[in-house]
Amino acid sequence: MIAIERVETILVDVPTIRPHVLAMTTMYRQTLCLVRVHCADGVVGIGEATTIGGLAYGEESPEGIKLAIDTYFAPILCASDAARPGSVMAALAKAIVGNHFAKCAIETALFDA
Repeated sequence: MIAIERVETILVDVPTIRPHVLAMTTMYRQTLCLVRVHCADGVVGIGEATTIGGLAYGEESPEGIKLAIDTYFAPILCASDAARPGSVMAALAKAIVGNHFAKCAIETALFDA
């Protein structure tokens, strides 16, 4: 078993190369939620979640993704085996409804680790 010691989330604002024009706004930056899964063996896996246009385009926002991972995902993850990403994702699916972008970021970080 490779224990997950902690989960770190970071919000990063990245400027766009050019203005991204949407029906309701023009975006000059994109906010990303970066996720780091720190394992007991020293390995750190990285994942990323972002949504375009915030809550106007979907049910998740980078800020909400960070909050959900910090509050609800992290306790489940810290009781999980990083070497078994399928089992970890099954535990998250059982405990947390929706939050697909957040789950994707976690799964990516687990596979990266």
